[in-house]
Amino acid sequence: MNRLLSELRRRNVFRVAAAYLVASWLVLQIVVAIKTSASLPAWTDGMALVVLVIGFPIAVIITWAFELTPEGFKPTETSERAGGIRPMAAGDYALLALLVLVLGMASFQVFRPNATPAPEQAAEDVETVALAKPAPSANSIAVLPFADLSPDGDQEYFSDGIAEEILNVLVRVDGLDVTSRTSAFQFKGQEIGLPQIASELNVRFILEGSVRRAGATVRITAQLIDSVGDRHLWSQTYDRPLSTQNLFSIQDEIANAIVDRIGSALGISRASEITVPVTTNDVGAYDLFLQARPIFQARGKLDQVDELLARATELDPNYADAWAMRAVLQTLLVAYNYSDRTRAEIGALANEFAGRALAIDGRNSLALTALAEMEFFTAWEAQEPVDWQGVLDMYDEAIAADPHNATALLWRGLVKSEMGYLQESLADFEACLALEPLYAPCLLDKASTLSGLGRDEEAMAVLLRNLDEGIGRITYIDLSILARRGERALFEAITNDPELLQGWRHHGELYDAYRHPERDHTHLVQDIQRFLESGPSALVGASRVRRASRAPDIIAGLRGSSIRPNFSGFWLEPRSGYLQNELFEAIARDTGLLEYWQTHGFPPRCRAEGAAGFTCD
Repeated sequence: MNRLLSELRRRNVFRVAAAYLVASWLVLQIVVAIKTSASLPAWTDGMALVVLVIGFPIAVIITWAFELTPEGFKPTETSERAGGIRPMAAGDYALLALLVLVLGMASFQVFRPNATPAPEQAAEDVETVALAKPAPSANSIAVLPFADLSPDGDQEYFSDGIAEEILNVLVRVDGLDVTSRTSAFQFKGQEIGLPQIASELNVRFILEGSVRRAGATVRITAQLIDSVGDRHLWSQTYDRPLSTQNLFSIQDEIANAIVDRIGSALGISRASEITVPVTTNDVGAYDLFLQARPIFQARGKLDQVDELLARATELDPNYADAWAMRAVLQTLLVAYNYSDRTRAEIGALANEFAGRALAIDGRNSLALTALAEMEFFTAWEAQEPVDWQGVLDMYDEAIAADPHNATALLWRGLVKSEMGYLQESLADFEACLALEPLYAPCLLDKASTLSGLGRDEEAMAVLLRNLDEGIGRITYIDLSILARRGERALFEAITNDPELLQGWRHHGELYDAYRHPERDHTHLVQDIQRFLESGPSALVGASRVRRASRAPDIIAGLRGSSIRPNFSGFWLEPRSGYLQNELFEAIARDTGLLEYWQTHGFPPRCRAEGAAGFTCD
């Protein structure tokens, strides 16, 4: 044994092995340190370890078999001299100490106490991973609202409108991944750098600009930024006389320039030239339309929207987009209590305006949406037969004409929900949100539909996210979810809202009723109805309007109520017993819904019973 150890020392095997281990540890530390900054693959450090482990026996064998001489490497000669183990030199002690230090540090890295995180830390780590955003797609772009640089600072609607028009052009370009208007415009007026905005929106490219409108001239400046390296790719200033032809021409030029620059950055070429059609030849009509559109999208002062669009269509009777928006607006004026016109008057106006739009542009998606909505709205409200398949076909046509029509997806989803097909309606709401992630009606209807499907936790998560992001009102939280979750304090805080039942005195009893909707609550329902009809109220204007539209929904799903629920209330209160109510059975027969089910299949909670009857759970 002494002879073997002596031979190993003579041939420097121990020295080389120790030096190899120390050097290997240093190499691994370097690889781990530079892996992220050098964008190396995740398997790099593992591969380095495998190579170093394989190299160890090879280094030992070579050291045993060969020795370095002035003439180069030669086979090591066996020593015939026997003897004990030689004492170690000073260099050997230094190498041994270094090896012990490295082994100690390596052991600490592997077995240190915090190598396995505490449960709380592990949960936080999992949450961090779950919330981590994927890398932005290479062709993703956001169009930010353009700054208003007009002398009087009163053209913000115009500068925003120009930015939205450019976004609407880009969103139809194959190969571009364009962030929605609601997502991009949320940063309006905030002092946030472009790299941070790009990170928040998870996009690579940002288009920003400004508009200066003065008298009969307009100056539009646009610039394209690549967030990778915060590089400025392109900018251009357009000084033109103010005319619709020039405005649409500028949008055309900007869109083509952006596609060219992004294509160059990604190494791809544009398939065809982008052409922006001139939708109106009247600057005044275009200006009024740009004023009306953001108010319409926010569901704000809809009566003001109607006035603006009426003036726009007077200035340019051939403005199809203005006619189409007026058509869609008619049902909203009633739904949001901005009009006291009769159902027949609303239907006549909507059909007239949609017809004017389609006579100019036969593929106008918003006009087709209006026709579908009026076909459903007028028959459903009157409890008359609805052409259910015809309504769905019209919505399909509107969406085919413009796959980015979020309103058509929203309203088709509501129709499917009224028909009892909640899973299909949920798919439409999610498709709507894929286009417009912050579109409040789609978010609220998605939450309600999830609740109707028995997915309370998901529904509550959507509602809380809405509130967190400033979307909707607390009174829109589904009371049934709160009751099922046992959240009495929040339930009563909401029902005590001035726009619901503030001043009424039996909120605890109402909570119990929601906890047990299968019981008969006729007395409670009648008491609430008396309060709504004659109770004290200091509400005025919009607040009174919201109470008139929201408060009755509180009691519509309770057993003992004769009020028909709005917006799929039959299906969204699964334990209320309303689906077994004679009123619901009459509605299903009178509107032709039962006939549609018999032809196309019953919804999941209903089934045929007898020759011409049905029953629902």
